[in-house]
Amino acid sequence: MTKILLLGAGFSKNWGGLLADEVTEYLVQKLQSNPIIQKKLYNSKGFEDTYQDLLDEFVKSPTPENKSNFEAISVPVREIFSIMNKSFLKISNFNFSQDAKKSIQNFLSRFDAIFTLNQDLLLEMHYMGNQFPLGGKQWDGAQLIGMYPKGDWRSNPLETLWMPTDFHSQIQQHRFQPIYKLHGSVNWVGENGVDSTMIIGKDKFNQIGNSHVLRFLNGQFFNIFHQKEVKLMMIGYGFGDDHINSMITSAYDNKPFEIHCINPDGKNSFLRVNNTANTGIYVPQAIEQIPIIWHTRNMSSIFDNDEIGFDKLNEFFN
Repeated sequence: MTKILLLGAGFSKNWGGLLADEVTEYLVQKLQSNPIIQKKLYNSKGFEDTYQDLLDEFVKSPTPENKSNFEAISVPVREIFSIMNKSFLKISNFNFSQDAKKSIQNFLSRFDAIFTLNQDLLLEMHYMGNQFPLGGKQWDGAQLIGMYPKGDWRSNPLETLWMPTDFHSQIQQHRFQPIYKLHGSVNWVGENGVDSTMIIGKDKFNQIGNSHVLRFLNGQFFNIFHQKEVKLMMIGYGFGDDHINSMITSAYDNKPFEIHCINPDGKNSFLRVNNTANTGIYVPQAIEQIPIIWHTRNMSSIFDNDEIGFDKLNEFFN
């Protein structure tokens, strides 16, 4: 049985990362000098909608004004990632407990593959750079699939850029745990060595289609459900990405599999992203119909003094 992990923003939140609503709040504050975009952002469903609208306007008509408008939101978004990553770098202990069996690194190493929607550097700083073997899989290390670093990423993670590798000919090093960053990363650049390989916005599906490496990575997420018997663990995923929801739903409809989700909001997570939530006639999304085993206690508690929550979580590996 292949055990896979999907990480969302709620995972990084445990170490001070920002959720989408918090990014929106930050941008509203930063854009006081641009009241038109600030108002547009304030009245949107989230910063990614505004980001996408300004990007579309610039792509459709790359005038100096549209370029300036897009940069007004894209520059502070990258600043937010810089602030978060600098904060992550200062973390002295990635774990919430001194108990070795509750080590976050050991927990992560128990999965056959990690897929993440996060574009920060938390995993690179506090997981990939660790000494292996860690947990039950006895990996020799962890590897970002599809990319290679231009420099020593272990000693200088904030400044190291990652470039697309020849991922079709060499996918995974032997005995290295594969990590797939499905939406790219703040420090990834494209094949030309210039363009960013980090997608933000509500139209992620088409943005993924424009990147060879992101098409490949997302294809691996789709394929793993259809090629193997799987169990899926999700941590901090808010179900806001339609293309991810669709891949999970279509795979489950083809062959049901066990799904666990660590999210304090539980089933209420769907209320945040369902457009019919406040209309009086609630229409569930397809993914809401799938049975999910919820773990609604905080991750910091589960991996510290919450024995009941920890034992329940470990049932996933049985």
